Amino acid sequence: MTLRQQDDAFFSLLVDFTRAACDNLDMDLYTIYGNNSISYISENIDSILDKNKIDAMIILNYQDKINEIADKLESNKIPFFVYNSGFGSNNKNFLKSKYKFFLGEMLPTDEYAGYFLGKTLIDNSQPNGKGEYHLISLAGAVADEASIKRITGLNNFIKQSKKKIIIDKIFYLNWQRDEAAKIMKNEVSKMNHLSAIWAASDELALGALESLDTKAKSILIGGIDWSFEGVKAVSENKLFATVGGHFMDGAWISVLLHDYFHGIDIFDGNNNFLNSWMSLIRKNNSDKYLNFYNNRKKWKKIDFKKLSKVYNSRLKHYDFSEKNILPLIFPKD
Repeated sequence: MTLRQQDDAFFSLLVDFTRAACDNLDMDLYTIYGNNSISYISENIDSILDKNKIDAMIILNYQDKINEIADKLESNKIPFFVYNSGFGSNNKNFLKSKYKFFLGEMLPTDEYAGYFLGKTLIDNSQPNGKGEYHLISLAGAVADEASIKRITGLNNFIKQSKKKIIIDKIFYLNWQRDEAAKIMKNEVSKMNHLSAIWAASDELALGALESLDTKAKSILIGGIDWSFEGVKAVSENKLFATVGGHFMDGAWISVLLHDYFHGIDIFDGNNNFLNSWMSLIRKNNSDKYLNFYNNRKKWKKIDFKKLSKVYNSRLKHYDFSEKNILPLIFPKD
């Protein structure tokens, strides 16, 4: 599994949950941290492939360099699954013909997340005297697919809404909290009319939160990712909402890889481009998820095998929907 940074609020959560699934499925998980450098990732992949027996890899598109990693895995005949950020606009049939060892792609519904967060913030904020809703948008890196799609979702909501919604400024940041805090320290003080701050990640939302003074508490802030700190801030009424759930994708891909290793046609000849579910956490349901995060030892007790065709011969289709997952992670005592 390739990632950005070991202490990243989102990816540290993803690794812990994926590891719980791999342990349950009797699989080994090795994590490569790229430290925000595509060359570092490439160099580590070379080293890993030379020194270890890798059965499959889960990779993501960072800085739009996924083809370099995919080419290397393809030449070494290593099956790979893409998560979080994909190939983008490449033709899907072309991808399957070019990469014989490409197993599939599971991406979050980023446009939906951006749309849903925008709608939630506007529906619960107050317009100015002219009936206008003013937003500041904190996006991620300008070339990152997740950021692009989340901004697209926000723009789609604004276009469809009958309300007068104006994005005063959009800032492209490198997903860093301190960058958001620095930017917003100057901006918020100038904008008494601001209704909300839409952030492409919880880290950016938390950075914006650091810059608000007591006069700006009426400004609603929301992020995306369901990070631990993000959910905690929602439970404390500091952030208004966070949209997420996709940190679990590594676990669902692990189930698919497990079955693939056991000879199962994991896609039944059908579409191998999947989207994971994302949903909203607000104050009313935040404590439930905060407790889930605070008791990560219980993740080892989650029976991921219930999602596997190897252990369930009657299972016809994989179901990683919210309806199926919530009873798994929140079993009734």
